[in-house]
Amino acid sequence: MAKELIINLKRIREHSVILETEVSPADMELDHPDYIFSDPVFVKVSVQIISHEILVEGSVRFIVKTACSRCLEPISREMAIGSIFFSYEYHEQDFLDITSDIRDELYLSLPIRILCSESCRGLCAGCKKNLNRETCVCTGINRSSPFSHLDFDWKTQKGE
Repeated sequence: MAKELIINLKRIREHSVILETEVSPADMELDHPDYIFSDPVFVKVSVQIISHEILVEGSVRFIVKTACSRCLEPISREMAIGSIFFSYEYHEQDFLDITSDIRDELYLSLPIRILCSESCRGLCAGCKKNLNRETCVCTGINRSSPFSHLDFDWKTQKGE
């Protein structure tokens, strides 16, 4: 639980409040097997109470460190969630913790694959050299499809 993301609802009974804060990844309990969060997460939200509903909307910025999906080189990317929106029931409570919802939105925004560049050539399947920096000189490696033994002549089976 990040104390920076616990909203004091007593302050916003009659008007909206803007919350801008930086939260440490440890306080948000950010733990992902493929991404490292070492820099603070910047959160900016507007909070307002309308009737029996608490509306929270805003944005999140953060930096992730990971490995390129093709060449496995370490990379760091600044990412942003431009529009987040949460709605909660209001029961005259004094505080609202939005830590888990912000963390969930952050995880959902992470790409499945992240590349060091769009032109990344990846690793050679034979010698494992980074093709962005080195030229592959592999010889004699069977580069055919692993499914080549499944070749099937459909025309002869149809009687053509």
